[in-house]
Amino acid sequence: MINLFIVESGLELIPRKIWKHPTIIRYCKKRKKPPNKILLDISFHYDAMQKLKDWYKRGRPDIVHICLLEALSSPLNLNGFLR
Repeated sequence: MINLFIVESGLELIPRKIWKHPTIIRYCKKRKKPPNKILLDISFHYDAMQKLKDWYKRGRPDIVHICLLEALSSPLNLNGFLR
């Protein structure tokens, strides 16, 4: 059995510190969701993220998505050896 850990993945909800930024407000209105229910994504929230510490390491849900797709379709997972 092999365990898969995706660390330093940059997967997080929009931090409270940038909820009031115009970019975040506009994005939340468009999606009709509050900021505490939306993933931080550098593709959409770049301007607001520059106020955050280590902003260049954060907001990459695409990396997690691709890793999970690859892991789930791997022979290890298909044979039940991936956890």
